[in-house]
Parts: sequence; structure tokens; C-alpha cells
Amino acid sequence: MSVAIYENNNEGKYSNPKFIKETSLKIMDGIHPLLKTLVANSIKISRKGIVLTGKNMSGKSIFLRMVSTNILLAQTLNFALAQEYEGCFLNIVSSISPKEDIISGKSYYLVEAESILRIIKALEKNIPDFCPIDEIFRGTNPLERISSSAQILKYVNK
Repeated sequence: MSVAIYENNNEGKYSNPKFIKETSLKIMDGIHPLLKTLVANSIKISRKGIVLTGKNMSGKSIFLRMVSTNILLAQTLNFALAQEYEGCFLNIVSSISPKEDIISGKSYYLVEAESILRIIKALEKNIPDFCPIDEIFRGTNPLERISSSAQILKYVNK
């Protein structure tokens, strides 16, 4: 009933997903369900990863969350908050907003490195993955951050 009520209250803001076998994802005019001011964004990915860049506070993190949320909604509730959703079934493994774990003695860097390792291990399975990584190695100097990010993306794309 909750899903039916949600769909009824959001008429015109969602669509039913089209699932395909090809490893790809297309979201046209997708929105994030928690934003009061709706900002629609689109993405089309096939087979390889992308690097998302932009100025501070330009919406990159919200964009990654919008894509992830719409994948989850499409695959579990059979609707997406988008004008169009087309893609294969994806396993989502993310590294968004990791936090240091003082009790376990894990620094921010270690928690982030473990998160990236978890993503790499998930890629060993024969299931397409969507792996949003937000502000990778932000506690590291810019040169190491950029080179590490490039090497991780290169490895993941193999």
C-alpha cells in the first residue's frame, strides 16, 4: 500500500523501468526523492566507468545518490523517479561518506581503502556492478589522490 500511495502522490515524476541484458544504464531526467527543489539529471553509461567532476557544491554527491536510489527503486519496487529508466540488473557497491572508526582503530584513510577493496572484490563476481565512489581519498594530497583514482578506475575498467 505504501508504494501505491507514493506512486499516486508522485504521478508524472516516475516511470516503470525497462530491464535489458546489455550491461548499461540510462536514466533520463532522474530526480532524488528527498530534494524539495527537484533538479532533473540524466546519465548514460555502457560497460565502462566514468569520472564525474565539477566545482564544490555543484551537486556531484546528490547526483551519485540519485542514480543509486533510482537503481534500487527500479530493481525492488519497479519504478524509477525519472522520465525514463533502462538498464540491466546491477549490484550496488558504494564508497560514499566513509567515516573513521576510532573504536576499531581505523583511520579515515584505512576505512576508505577497505571500502575500495570491498568494491574490487565485488567486481570478481560475474554480476554487473554500479560502484559510486564519492570524493575518493579526500584526506590525501591532490597528486596522490588523482593518481590513485586513475589507477583504481583503470583497474576496475579491466
